[in-house]
Amino acid sequence: MRESGELGNRLVPADSLVPFPRATGGSAAASNARQGKPIPFELLAPVPDQAGLWRLYRDDGAFLGLFESDMPGRRLKAVKVFHPEE
Repeated sequence: MRESGELGNRLVPADSLVPFPRATGGSAAASNARQGKPIPFELLAPVPDQAGLWRLYRDDGAFLGLFESDMPGRRLKAVKVFHPEE
């Protein structure tokens, strides 16, 4: 498959297999994520609307990690952070 170029069409990104909602953030959210700092909901789209784990992505689609929503504090807290290439 690799030789024929079909492999890429059959692979699924591992982060898409987890059943958690997805949020996206810009450079400020990504910076907070890399440093393990809480991320205010205002920096995210869509704004998290439920408790539990969320998948966080940078604007360019890079997966940043898994984050727990703090509904009273209106922010995401880092659970597992990945450092994608810049």
